[in-house]
Amino acid sequence: MEFLLIFLGILSIAFFYLYKNKKIILSAKGKDIKVILVVRNDLNMGKGKIAAQCCHACLGLYKRQIIRDKSSIDLWEKEYGKKIVVRCNDEKEMFQIAEAAERKGLGTYIVCDAGFTQVAPNSNTVLAIGPASSEQFKDITGHLKLL
Repeated sequence: MEFLLIFLGILSIAFFYLYKNKKIILSAKGKDIKVILVVRNDLNMGKGKIAAQCCHACLGLYKRQIIRDKSSIDLWEKEYGKKIVVRCNDEKEMFQIAEAAERKGLGTYIVCDAGFTQVAPNSNTVLAIGPASSEQFKDITGHLKLL
């Protein structure tokens, strides 16, 4: 009898966990899940530098979110890992966008460059946000232009 109660308890926890995760995934399904990369326009980085910084940002966000919210990463990967690159004016605007994203519970990652090539050491170059649906991004990055 004791074994049966323990087994039912474990089974209940497992079903609750699966239901909770399924609910999260189903609520975002079909909503164009993506990561948005926000590049600082005032740094005047070259195309190659921007590409490298975006890669750093995406990888940093991925590594952070795989621990914090694996279900969003799984869904993003199923949606082909979409990424959108936009530009902001300066560091101040980038931090305001990051704060707005964090207030909404979205994952963020900011690249701080070592300064070996085109920008000064400790320059914050790119902000990665997500993965999230287009709807979740609307108020945060909707005003930004594509790079």
